[in-house]
Amino acid sequence: ITQPWEHRLTGADIARVAQRAEELGYSMVFLPEHFLTPTAHLELSGDHYFDATTAQAFVAGATSTITIGSMVTILPLHNPILAAKQIATLDWFSGGRAQTTVGVGWLKEEYDAI
Repeated sequence: ITQPWEHRLTGADIARVAQRAEELGYSMVFLPEHFLTPTAHLELSGDHYFDATTAQAFVAGATSTITIGSMVTILPLHNPILAAKQIATLDWFSGGRAQTTVGVGWLKEEYDAI
């Protein structure tokens, strides 16, 4: 569930997409993360991104079997202790369905702004 559609979808839309993926037998859905969208990326990406862990929790609550992954949680922009606790909590509440992929990011403008 990602760009270029993400900024046009409501929470209800995203829940329906995840539920349909689950019904069709998909094993995973992934949600992206960025903290901000540089002006040069607005046309492609829209004006917002989700916090991956919060979005994963929302999708976990709307589904029952599908694995919910992040692509990619930008770990250097998070407090690592808090992120570990949030991800562990998400995994527990989702019945072990959370998968978090971490990385360092690639968007220089994002780091410059933060």
